[in-house]
Amino acid sequence: MSAFDRSARIGYDSPRVSGPDCMDAMAGFTPPGAEDGLRVSAKWMVGMVVVLLLATVPLILEGYAYRPLFSIGWYKLIHIAGGVLFIGNIVVTGVWMFMARRTNDPRIISFASDMVDWLDLVFTGPGVFLILISGVVLATPWGGIRGASWISAAVALFVFSGVVWVAFLLPSQRRLVRLAHEAVASGSALSREYHALLRKWFFWGAVATVSPIASLVLMITKPTLW
Repeated sequence: MSAFDRSARIGYDSPRVSGPDCMDAMAGFTPPGAEDGLRVSAKWMVGMVVVLLLATVPLILEGYAYRPLFSIGWYKLIHIAGGVLFIGNIVVTGVWMFMARRTNDPRIISFASDMVDWLDLVFTGPGVFLILISGVVLATPWGGIRGASWISAAVALFVFSGVVWVAFLLPSQRRLVRLAHEAVASGSALSREYHALLRKWFFWGAVATVSPIASLVLMITKPTLW
């Protein structure tokens, strides 16, 4: 019986599941691809980054010489929705990992690590895609990303957050998942390496969170910076 079948059977066949049984069920659920080091999610994430580059870089290089497909109001809605998905998920996953760490239970922390990695794929990646696609259109009346100082600064902060995410957070998340799985499989406590890596993950996660929030403030207030 698969891990998913076990967790589903516990949830539907048992009248009530709590305490250790609930934690066992939660620890028994492994997202697809987690067994092989989350290679599936990594491949999807790389593919999504490639799509983002192919979709946005040509538009920027061409000087936005194209006609929008929808009215500006729809692009504003898409831009806001992307911001909610992106900023909302990076804040929530940070809080989720913090609360999981406080339990000091390898099973709970392992589950949280798995979900953080996959939620980046489901919410953070699409949020970035929506922000970039709609932002290119919305920046057109202002002369593009270099037409107004607040747009240039906001884009720079957004790109910086993405660099931190790709260079530090994603590799750390994959390593955290692997170490947590090893602890659960061996029945031992989480290693010092895990805790040290998690502290670094929290630091870079805070950096990657503050930057887009600052970008959001610039987008709303539209100050003249230079």
